[in-house]
Amino acid sequence: MYIDDFLFEKSSHLIAKTAYLHYVQSLPQNVIADQLDISTPTVSRLLKLARNRNIVKFTMDQRALDCIEMENKLCKMFGLRETIVFAGDKEKESQENIKKGVAMECARYVQRIVKEDDIIGIASGGTMYYVVNYLMPSQRINASFVMLHGNLAKVDEKFKASSLTIRCSMAFGGKAYCIDQSGLQDDVEELTKVKQYDEVKSTFDMYKKITIAISGVGGFLPENGSPLATTMFLNVDEILYLNKLNACGDFLIRFFDEQGQECDSPLKERVLSIEYDLYREVPIKILAASGCCKTKAVKALCRTKMANVLIVDRHLAQSLLE
Repeated sequence: MYIDDFLFEKSSHLIAKTAYLHYVQSLPQNVIADQLDISTPTVSRLLKLARNRNIVKFTMDQRALDCIEMENKLCKMFGLRETIVFAGDKEKESQENIKKGVAMECARYVQRIVKEDDIIGIASGGTMYYVVNYLMPSQRINASFVMLHGNLAKVDEKFKASSLTIRCSMAFGGKAYCIDQSGLQDDVEELTKVKQYDEVKSTFDMYKKITIAISGVGGFLPENGSPLATTMFLNVDEILYLNKLNACGDFLIRFFDEQGQECDSPLKERVLSIEYDLYREVPIKILAASGCCKTKAVKALCRTKMANVLIVDRHLAQSLLE
């Protein structure tokens, strides 16, 4: 039986000693209670007093604090479910390291929220390549992983969406639905034919059931920086045509303007990909992006509800808020 523990709250020494044992020596509250012959609830009250009386003061890295405040502002600005702003390392601020950091945060977020029987849509791209690399083998869950569009092997073999989807399913021990076809067909007739293949039909049938989708975005404004524009995926005439239409970015191999509307170009009729209206209905839509060059593209997607979870670096976050 303890003496009335409230008496001990008058002792500034005991408050300081309790704080020292907990915050400096990292002892748990029940161990401190036994050591000081007081109750565990009293330890909790003494620690609270130590904070209230400034005996213990907490400081937070300003860089991390700024990022969390930006997260709150971006959530409010775009009506997002959640935002993660990657703070980065001052000593390692190359664009590639920033992209890897954003991808790592995306991978950890996915592994935090995914649950039994989820159906996860997987896009391709540079950021997504790193996201898949950062997925750690986790507990086996009965989830399905679905390609959101055809392959981009013409851009870069490592961007092959079927490989990324299969690797995601292996990380979670789930099932993969893949399309071993190009994301951009030669013409409308070829696209119609490909859509009749069993593997394509079974994958497209899964689109209405997707619960989580993960994607990056390519930027076309202020310059054509997207891999779709800087490789042989598109020819010169196609790029010029998209520029005439003020294409802002590419998303799921579809091209959109600053209002987030899909550009009405001949390419639209050749894309093997989930349609925007259907994608918009997915409950959790994760967009991972880095670099201020993607500001216009990310804004357009957030404003048109093509993303409700945003994972970006701090420079892009600042640019979005400005």
